[in-house]
Amino acid sequence: MLDFQAYLKDIYDEEVCSMFEERQASVNIMASLVRSTTLTDDDASFGESAKMSPTKSAPRGLSESDIYGNAFVYNFADHDTTAITLSWAIYLLAANPEVQEWIGEEIRAVWKPDEAAINEYREGFPKMKRCLAIMLEVLRLCNPLPGIMKSTNEKILDINIGVQTITIPAGVRVILHTCAIHTDPRYWGSSSLEWQSQRWIATASKSTSSWEGETLIDPPQGIYAPWSGGPRICLGKKFGQVEFVAVMATLFKDYRVEPIPRLSETLQSARARTLAAAKDNEIVLLLHMSKPESVSLEWVKESSK
Repeated sequence: MLDFQAYLKDIYDEEVCSMFEERQASVNIMASLVRSTTLTDDDASFGESAKMSPTKSAPRGLSESDIYGNAFVYNFADHDTTAITLSWAIYLLAANPEVQEWIGEEIRAVWKPDEAAINEYREGFPKMKRCLAIMLEVLRLCNPLPGIMKSTNEKILDINIGVQTITIPAGVRVILHTCAIHTDPRYWGSSSLEWQSQRWIATASKSTSSWEGETLIDPPQGIYAPWSGGPRICLGKKFGQVEFVAVMATLFKDYRVEPIPRLSETLQSARARTLAAAKDNEIVLLLHMSKPESVSLEWVKESSK
């Protein structure tokens, strides 16, 4: 961790010098964070970069500490949770080939055969609703952060729930059990414990194709909170969503994933075993599958569609 902190500081100092010397910005998150600041002459808490260029103005907006905090979230909190979510998604898709076909239809419709890649985020990402629905459903049942902690700190807080007012004393920590609210049958119906990505999609009655006209369902406030909510919602939410959808589109455009059956095991039985492995989880810092190594997967090239 100390090595990572030193690494961040080296990148920070380099980007600040680059900004002061009016060099072209690097294409990375640190450059975006540093260059999002405004310049003033009275910011004394600038760090080593101020010594390198004492005649220049120092940045104000995000402090140096703020930038380190944001970089940490993107590099550890967001990448780690997204990686776990992707792992779960691939195992669940391997167990559900019909869902692979469902997202494949969308990917191939958005990503035309004659295109090497979807270059424009604004063009491609909003159309990938089914791919995003995979992520939303994985996080509903397999959220790497099964509890979200909030604190009243030094203030007494009154919370109104229906006609009831609950007073939470100062200095109390409250942990929201997301697994409980994400599987409550009152909100998610009788299939609350089943992985059904289609639950996130609403289909227009007069769509020109099976995927056009579909919209993502926005659940009522309070029943879905994998990224927390309110003013302190996870700042990596959109970053993680785009990252997840991009990986889904790249993987499933031309391939499908299948479990490798054991000796004398049918493919259907292998899929059932894969689903069982996905449901077997434990917490080691984050929630993840207990024995993913118990199932071997393979990527199979799709025939032309």
